[in-house]
Amino acid sequence: MSLLALFLFSISAHAQFTTIARGVGFEEPETGYAKLLLMKNGNTAYLHITHGDGIKIKMYSPEYKQIFTYVADHDFGKLKGLQVEGCLETEGNITILLSEVEGRIPVLYRIVLNGQDGKIVSQETIATLKKLSLGQGYAAAFGGVPLPDFIVRRDPYSENYVVASFNSFASERDKRVEVVHYNSKNEIISKSYLSTPDNKYKYINILDICVFEDKESYALIYAYNTASSGGKEADLILAKFTKNNNEVEYKTLEIEEGLKVNDAIMKFNRKTKGLHILSHTEISTKQKASFFKKQNLNSTFMTLHYIYDISKGSVVTRNEIDFSDVDKKYKELFGPKTSYSGVLQNFYINDDGGYSIIFEGLEVIVTQRSSSSGMSSTSTQYMLGDLAVLNYSDKGVLSSSTLVPKSQMLNNSIMSGGGGVTASPLYHAKRDFTAQWLKGGNQYKSFSYLNGKSNNYILLNDILENEKHIQKGKLTTIKSVKDCDGFSFVTNGNDLLPSRKFVLGNTNNKNNQLAIFSISDYDREKDIYVTLKLDVDGRDTKVKVVWLKPG
Repeated sequence: MSLLALFLFSISAHAQFTTIARGVGFEEPETGYAKLLLMKNGNTAYLHITHGDGIKIKMYSPEYKQIFTYVADHDFGKLKGLQVEGCLETEGNITILLSEVEGRIPVLYRIVLNGQDGKIVSQETIATLKKLSLGQGYAAAFGGVPLPDFIVRRDPYSENYVVASFNSFASERDKRVEVVHYNSKNEIISKSYLSTPDNKYKYINILDICVFEDKESYALIYAYNTASSGGKEADLILAKFTKNNNEVEYKTLEIEEGLKVNDAIMKFNRKTKGLHILSHTEISTKQKASFFKKQNLNSTFMTLHYIYDISKGSVVTRNEIDFSDVDKKYKELFGPKTSYSGVLQNFYINDDGGYSIIFEGLEVIVTQRSSSSGMSSTSTQYMLGDLAVLNYSDKGVLSSSTLVPKSQMLNNSIMSGGGGVTASPLYHAKRDFTAQWLKGGNQYKSFSYLNGKSNNYILLNDILENEKHIQKGKLTTIKSVKDCDGFSFVTNGNDLLPSRKFVLGNTNNKNNQLAIFSISDYDREKDIYVTLKLDVDGRDTKVKVVWLKPG
């Protein structure tokens, strides 16, 4: 082994996380949804939600001992097209919001589990959308009209949350979106319909919602017409909902003509009192075709960053996204003809009012094959690429940048259980409110971001050899995680290219230490991180809940 390799291995052998405790091993969850929750009373809840087996819950004490295991059998059957829309603690209990599509009718359920024994406290249907016709399905698939959906967002500083029922095909324009604000007791604070000022636009797409305790909430919508529905005008609109007031206040945010906002994230900066709005915005559609080999999403989209002053009711600034440091380092590593490419995935506000924006490389590879008999087939592959973290001060000045090169291929093969898996911009932000979908082992890929008490981290599973491969301008793409370990990277330090550290220890590849970081939780006050670790001993595969303290 060369001196460089020995050096890289030695710095990698350090752990940035200290293991506090490990739970008893149990069967690895491979389907459905999973989530870990650190409760306010010190308990830890592990949830596993499947289509037909009820909700499995394991509860651990503040001393990390298992208190009980329970299966909560709800009344909603096998849950066709199950999606976990929200999962949060309310009044010491666990509130889960689940949706399904029953006979082309989207339905949203709320199930409340007792935090002491796991039993069902209440279960009810809280929203139902209109039946989706075949023609409407065609319009959604080929006409770009958003499908009816539910959006759940919670206040990160309280137990209040909002449920938006998005009925994109409702005949009445002013009844297409209903927004309901709930408090920690699951009681309705306010209920309003959302449209656009003067019902000017035929189509609207609700992008994100920001919740302010039990007082008010803001919804961000993209409203537009098409050539056949009144012109090609479009607006980005901020809608304000106030407690005990059914009236909605609208504020139009100006965007350049020709830009289409596909998705966005909003967060309130309590230090600066600004509402941050980051949008994933389309700037070109030239590469969009029925079939194509490879599409780098960053070449057709850009990120716009607005800061809205709530007290003034106006946008006070629009900040530029600065990839210059990341791109310079990327060229040093992978050659002068390369450039960093990533799409918006998440946004975090730090204690001092500064903030961090996370980008991830995302390529969609579509392959069409034809046989001699004239039959054709199409396959789609998703590649999750390099990560970039841009750290800004509370004044909006870039303070540091971080590059974490990686390459992961999502398993999208039906034969190996990964069919139907997709990835999109801001999938990471949306996962913060829900649970991780377990499908074809893809739950071990992607990444987790820890906005810690002293440091911020990227956590992911990778092979140790990629540390030295990166120095040579190469990367091994992770297709299978069997040789991977869990690694952490400090993203708010002085190193633009931080070294990797083992999260769960180093066994020199004799027994790899990887985790499902995407279901993890973090208690900021106690500075405790909890994740699910995979243990493989011969043919026996178990998982364990593991509690860690960041270094």
